[in-house]
Amino acid sequence: MKTTAMVLLMLACSLFFSSCSKTADDKFPEQYTYSEIYSMNVDGTGLTKLTSDKKDIAFMQYLPKSDKILFVQDSGTYIMNPDGSQRQLLSAKSINKSTRVTQDEQTAYFFEDETSGLKVNSTLYSMSLSTGEVKQIVQESSHIVRLGISMDGSQLMYSTYLPAPDTSVLYLLNTLTLEKKRIKEWTNTLYCDFPQFIPNSSQILFFEKIDSISNNAYLRVMDLADTSNNQILDTANIYYERTYPALNSKSEIFYAKNGITVLDVATNQKTAIPSMFRSDYDFSSWSYEGTKLIVTNNDSYPTQMVIYAPSDGSVVNIKPSVGTINAAYTYPYLNFNNTKIFFIVSFTETIWI
Repeated sequence: MKTTAMVLLMLACSLFFSSCSKTADDKFPEQYTYSEIYSMNVDGTGLTKLTSDKKDIAFMQYLPKSDKILFVQDSGTYIMNPDGSQRQLLSAKSINKSTRVTQDEQTAYFFEDETSGLKVNSTLYSMSLSTGEVKQIVQESSHIVRLGISMDGSQLMYSTYLPAPDTSVLYLLNTLTLEKKRIKEWTNTLYCDFPQFIPNSSQILFFEKIDSISNNAYLRVMDLADTSNNQILDTANIYYERTYPALNSKSEIFYAKNGITVLDVATNQKTAIPSMFRSDYDFSSWSYEGTKLIVTNNDSYPTQMVIYAPSDGSVVNIKPSVGTINAAYTYPYLNFNNTKIFFIVSFTETIWI
């Protein structure tokens, strides 16, 4: 009996001291990533955290006319004031980086993919930004690559892609009648990407990806009334797809070439942004009136933003600091009067489990 008691006592002591001596060396590190939305003044001062949830924010867009921030968090679509107040859940369905918002800021269009083996089917949706109502618009038995929307929101343009053989089709969709028209089809072209309507014109602009190795693409303009009337404006590298090359109201577009190039579609005049990063850059967007371009670069140390004005060539470098180098800045937007910047900051922390 004494022997049994002694064995039990020794075992209990062993477990006790073992647990007491356990250190962080006995645990395993795990990377934890989350995002928050911030605002700051254009000179880098007044850094303000607008969310404090430590959750993933997969997408954000500033709406200049309504002065609201649209974003996705925890598989839901939200909208809030630019100071972070009055946050409202619009829908349990999430918009995503494919989203295009009408100029009146009443409707968002986006698509979702469904993958089965090597086959990808896409479904196109609309979401009311006032009620959150979601409607299914179109189902495609191929992958929708990207969306473009006309200035008045009456037409939606999107491209699809099917592999083996490489086939890309460009469609025009009437958003009121949902009548769909095939504009052009390509074979042996990887895909037509970033289709956009040129303001006050019957022409459209898109990137025609031709090389999967170097990611080279033609920047091409085409007349909707006569698709044979098209021409190549430039070559570009669309590896940096996060930047979403976009036209402003002045028919200027930015894209990856020599850092970032801004091209005036009307005059075909190209300008490489001075003082731009080596060759890499991340997310970019035009200001509301199209006079300024804001770019982030997460490969620089510290992370920086650049505001560039094509009209006079002025460049403003901003180096905001959120207190850690393990942060990436994405989805930058200038507010309607170019006094504030809104952006997502993604943090990576190590936790021990």
